[in-house]
Amino acid sequence: MLDKTTEIGLVHMLLLHRGHAYHAICSCCSCCCHGMVGLLRFGHKIVEKSEYIATHAPENCTNCGLCVQYCNFKAWSAVGENQVVLDNERCFGCGVCVVHCPAEAITLKKRTPS
Repeated sequence: MLDKTTEIGLVHMLLLHRGHAYHAICSCCSCCCHGMVGLLRFGHKIVEKSEYIATHAPENCTNCGLCVQYCNFKAWSAVGENQVVLDNERCFGCGVCVVHCPAEAITLKKRTPS
């Protein structure tokens, strides 16, 4: 099931039970998930960013735009002609762009504390 939901671009999230223990995995999209909709449309911080962030190797990128298409958080955007850029503030480190990048130009790295 996780492979199938990853393939269609859903974001996997762990749900906490009373703030202490994980009790479920949810596969979410930005159109239906209350947490993601609240965050993206209204700025409610219901969904926490992961400890990771996407990193881009432009020299390997074919500028196919799949990262832009699949990013639920609108962290990737196409600029100019054949160039994609990542907005680090919007990136939640979900890894959907990594999975869908045919050139393997995107990886996840540990976030540096702010």
